[in-house]
Amino acid sequence: MQKTTPKKPAVTLVPRQVALAILLRLFTERTPLQEALEIREFQRLSPDNRAFVRMLVTTTVRYYGALNAILSAHLQKPLPKKTEVAHFILLLGIAEGIFLKTPDYAVASNTVELLKKKRFVGLAGLGNAIMRKILADAESIQQRYTTPENLLPAWLLTKLQQAYGIETTDKIVAAQLAIPPLDLTCFGVQEDWARRLAGDILNERTLRLQSADKIDVLPGFSEGAWQVQDVAASLPTLLFGTDLTGKTVIDLCAAPGGKSVQLAKAGATVIAVESSEPRAKRLMENARRMGVFSKITVKWVDMLNWQPDALVDAVLLDAPCSATGTLRRHPDVAWHKQSADIPVLQDLQKTMIAKAATFLKVGGILVYATCSLLPEEGEDVVEHFLSMNTNFARIAPEPNEEAPYSAFLNSTGDLRTLPCYLPNKGGMDGFYAARLVRRS
Repeated sequence: MQKTTPKKPAVTLVPRQVALAILLRLFTERTPLQEALEIREFQRLSPDNRAFVRMLVTTTVRYYGALNAILSAHLQKPLPKKTEVAHFILLLGIAEGIFLKTPDYAVASNTVELLKKKRFVGLAGLGNAIMRKILADAESIQQRYTTPENLLPAWLLTKLQQAYGIETTDKIVAAQLAIPPLDLTCFGVQEDWARRLAGDILNERTLRLQSADKIDVLPGFSEGAWQVQDVAASLPTLLFGTDLTGKTVIDLCAAPGGKSVQLAKAGATVIAVESSEPRAKRLMENARRMGVFSKITVKWVDMLNWQPDALVDAVLLDAPCSATGTLRRHPDVAWHKQSADIPVLQDLQKTMIAKAATFLKVGGILVYATCSLLPEEGEDVVEHFLSMNTNFARIAPEPNEEAPYSAFLNSTGDLRTLPCYLPNKGGMDGFYAARLVRRS
């Protein structure tokens, strides 16, 4: 299990107060992590304090289930009603002490002071006692409570075990605890950029950096030589082939535009369809920076209420999903989604793939993709679509097909990556993609 060792700020209450505010947005308002980090108080912090707060919040969310189990085990009775804020203060303290290795005295002191600051003076003594008891046995407690049963909601753990078995699921959970590296899809001479960025060549398209403080000041960013994109997310477009010159491709649910850029760089004329106006604007900004603005037409519209002027050569549908394959980067997803969400998402995915199929010429290629680990949102959707559309067929890989994705094809020829793949190189996101052809 990877231990985190962030640079710690001076012992002060302000960063912990900001971390608490972000955590409350996450769990009481169900705000996504990246959006929760946009609060003004966070932006006003020094760079070191921002890095610390980001690490503290992310660690607390990553180990959220385990932290709750640890706290519950050390409370003789539940906290009084209307003490939700105090509950999160204690979780932050446990996370900082056990996983970030802040000295015990500082954690206990900050926890007590934060409880007082938030008008929980009556719980200050209890908080101090709990912190000191837990931190005195930190190593043992960490080992006992960081189990798959504590690290994922029960519904999600059960689904993963049903899909992949207990052993592989344990590997998936362990991989999602690691801080992910930074992957760049490179469009220049890869060896040159690997040298300039001190990155490792992961495959013929992807460079991997272990970290980067500010992405927009790295060499190559402003001129669009590369884009940030997990290696798994870079693979689905390759199912269309590497030369799309003269082809028109529709990219559905296209924002933030990484796949649209890949398609345009491969020579395609791209119609990028996105229902969210802010996300559509971000897509256009990315296309402009990457030098492919003239090759991408952005349609701000709901794909279910839209039809292209003419049938096209290829369609990519990266469908809305549970995003359970991205827990390394977005650990809040596990706690924001519920089992009841999956059938609703699956119904939407079935509707979307059926609509996407109507955009294709005969002989056209449809790639259906999701960043979900759940077969209900991947394999099951494709099998349902094929059963209802006999004029479509799966395109299996050629026996001699050499591509960055070839190692990740399942028995039916679909792409399926898991977070536990590439274990010695930093892992990857979980992704699914199927390549289908319209035969008539």
